[in-house]
Amino acid sequence: MLTIDGKESGGQALRSGLSLSAVTQTPFKMINIRGAREKGGLAHQHLTAVKAMQDLTNAKVEGMQLSSNELTFIPSKIKGGKFRIDIGTAGSTTLLLQTLIPACLHEEIPSELEVTGGTDTQWALPSLYFKNIFCYFLKKIGVDLDVEIRKHGFYPKGQGNIVLKIKPCKKIKEFEFVERGALKDIEVLVYGSESLRNKNVAEKMLSSFKDNFKEGFKSEIRYVPTASESCFIHATASYEKTRLGHTALLMDNEQPETSGERCAKTLKEEMESNAVVDRFAADQLMLYMALAGNSKILTSKIRNHVTTNSLVIEKFLPVKFTIENNVISCQRIDA
Repeated sequence: MLTIDGKESGGQALRSGLSLSAVTQTPFKMINIRGAREKGGLAHQHLTAVKAMQDLTNAKVEGMQLSSNELTFIPSKIKGGKFRIDIGTAGSTTLLLQTLIPACLHEEIPSELEVTGGTDTQWALPSLYFKNIFCYFLKKIGVDLDVEIRKHGFYPKGQGNIVLKIKPCKKIKEFEFVERGALKDIEVLVYGSESLRNKNVAEKMLSSFKDNFKEGFKSEIRYVPTASESCFIHATASYEKTRLGHTALLMDNEQPETSGERCAKTLKEEMESNAVVDRFAADQLMLYMALAGNSKILTSKIRNHVTTNSLVIEKFLPVKFTIENNVISCQRIDA
C-alpha cells in the first residue's frame, strides 16, 4: 500500500491520490491530510469526493470522517452509469468532477455525473474555466465528454448544478502542447446574480476589463437566478492550437471594477508570455500527461501545485516529471 504525506499540500494531493488509486487499482493511505492548511484534515467537500469515489469504485475506506487527518482507500472494480452527488454546501462541483473523470475514463460504459454545490467560489476551479479551458484540452487528447452548467452557485449556499457526460477512454494518446498558432479570437463572459442587475455590477466589471485590455474581443453579460449573490468575469483567448483563460470572481468587499481589472491583467500576462497552457491548467493536465506516458506542455509560470502533483503521480505511475524553462515534461520509465 502506498503512503502519501499531505503535510506540505492541500486538497489537490488527496484528489490526485483518489483519481490514480481508482485508475491503477492501487490502495493508498494518506497521512497529515491538508497539512499545509490552517484548518487541516478532511473538510466537507473532501469527504464528498471520497464518498463519491467510494461509490464509483466499490472501495473500502477508513478514516472517512470530518477533520480526519488520515485516510485509507482500497479501490475495487470501477462501475459506470448515472450518479447524482449533492455536496450540500458551496463546495466545488468542478474539483469533484476533476477527481472522478479519470476513473470514468476507465469504466466499461459511459457515465453521467450530476453534481450540486458551488460552481464559482474562491480558491476553486471556476465553472466556465472548467468547461472552456480544462475540458477543451481533454477533448484535444481524445476524451469524449460534454459539460452542461445548468445553474450557477456561489458561496455560501451553493446550489449550483453541473452535468457531465463522459465516455470511456482507457488509453490517452501522447501529446505536446508547445505551439500556439495564430490568435483567432477573444471572448469575455460576465455572469451575475439577478439581484445585482439594478446595481449594474456585471456592466462595471466588463467596463473595467475593457479599460485594461486594449485588444478587440466579443462580450456578453448574463444575469441569472442564484441562491447566493455574486458575480464573475471569464475570458478565453483562442489560438489555432490552444486556449488561454482566466476567471475573476467578485471577492468579499471588492468593487466590481477591481475584479474586471484583475481578469484583464492576468489574461494579458498569459498572452504576453509564450505559454501554450496557462499557469492554472498546467498542473491539472499533469495526471493526463502521466497516463499518456511521454508528453510535454509549455506554461507561463510554475506553481506549487505542479511540484505537489508530480510527487503524488510518480508514486502511482512509472513516470518522471522534469521542468525546464517553464516546460513541463513527462517521460515513461521502463521497468
